[in-house]
Amino acid sequence: MHPYKQKVFLDVLKTIARGGKTEDQEKSDQILFTTHSPNLVEIKNYKSILIVKKENCETKISQINEDIFDEEEKEKEEFKLIIEFDPERNELFFAKKVLLVEGDTEKICLREIANKLDKNLDYENISIIV
Repeated sequence: MHPYKQKVFLDVLKTIARGGKTEDQEKSDQILFTTHSPNLVEIKNYKSILIVKKENCETKISQINEDIFDEEEKEKEEFKLIIEFDPERNELFFAKKVLLVEGDTEKICLREIANKLDKNLDYENISIIV
């Protein structure tokens, strides 16, 4: 699905979950969906994100249930998360391995080195995150 349509789809799901009510009103329904799209991960709603993995023939589910910020810092820190976790960085939720690098130069160089070694990082589910 086109990235813009993914955003529209996510807004539709939120509206359905609210039963057509405004964001201020209480939610009336719960919607569960699975995705491999970093465009559909909203880090500001981190408590609603579940990561499901299969490890050694066993299904593992991870979720953050507690607040990760103090009340005083909450709004400021959530704003930082929204800025920092764009769709490119959200790839880390889906990657098998993540390489953290300092900047774009390192990201480009590592990708080129992998290409020279006939390694396709995308096929191996490896993300390079600045």
